[in-house]
Amino acid sequence: YIVGMLLNFNFLLALLLALISELVVGLIFAIIRKISKKILISIGIINLITLPILWLAYPYLITLAGIFWSILIAEIVVVLIEGEFIYLLNRNRISIGQAFLLALIMNLVSFIFGLWLF
Repeated sequence: YIVGMLLNFNFLLALLLALISELVVGLIFAIIRKISKKILISIGIINLITLPILWLAYPYLITLAGIFWSILIAEIVVVLIEGEFIYLLNRNRISIGQAFLLALIMNLVSFIFGLWLF
């Protein structure tokens, strides 16, 4: 199942979309907040972790909670995980509040693009 998912065109497109949109948001955030652009490395890494997990968990969430609640729960969990990860890898560059704000903005942008594309 996992190998099939990783070779799935929609998954690869979603991964590419998430990476591009969240890295662009991260770059803009870094420029505006005058934060080192090295933060983009942690954004790329965490996206390569959270998106596959989300795609694996999503079918199970839908059966348990329905579409609306599964999307809401998944997005909240991803924002929390990504915010914490970004903060932990960039403590000397960004506050925890900035890390969670960045994670929220990144995920809102990629979610909106995902709605538009899919």
